Amino acid sequence: MSKVERPFQRGMRGYATILRLLMDEPCTAARVGERIGNAGSMPRALLRAMHDHRLIHVWHWQADATGNLAAVWRAGNGVDAPPPAGKKPKRRALSVRIEMVAFAKVMQVLVEPTTARELNEEVGLYENTTYQLLIHMRSLRLVRIAEWDITGPIPVARYQHGHKRDAVRPSPPPRRERWARENERRSQLASNRHLIHLTARPRGELAVAL
Repeated sequence: MSKVERPFQRGMRGYATILRLLMDEPCTAARVGERIGNAGSMPRALLRAMHDHRLIHVWHWQADATGNLAAVWRAGNGVDAPPPAGKKPKRRALSVRIEMVAFAKVMQVLVEPTTARELNEEVGLYENTTYQLLIHMRSLRLVRIAEWDITGPIPVARYQHGHKRDAVRPSPPPRRERWARENERRSQLASNRHLIHLTARPRGELAVAL
């Protein structure tokens, strides 16, 4: 296909789309532009930023229509291919994009099975942003549900890199077991609050209380 199947979205979901493209087919910036429906300078700038954060690497080099060197990009933190002898690509400053920094952190965290809440805490995203990104990445088969956390009252998905089928969602534990877990959780919270209350007192009062 010449273009992605859905309108290209900017931000982290757009970075995920480009990463998926480069997993399927190593591309030049011009080719990425064709696939996402943007023939301007934006694809080149995004690819350079993704390269700075080690999300992609230069697979090899080829001459473009004007005779200039063009990098052929591939997904993953691989070793960059050196340019042909006697030719050097143009030097440039490193790209710093806040959303790209966050997306690179997301990809780093998802090396291990992670819940949406844990991912949210690690990266510092809004909760809705995290869920929308995970939904998009699952649709691209960048991540999958690797396992389920069954320590709480209901199973919670843990996401990880990969394109295999999702782990089967386990049945919720029996009601009595859920109540026991919830009571244990509340008891632990109450104990933690009591300890915080004690440690917040002046030193003399703490000694008496203990």
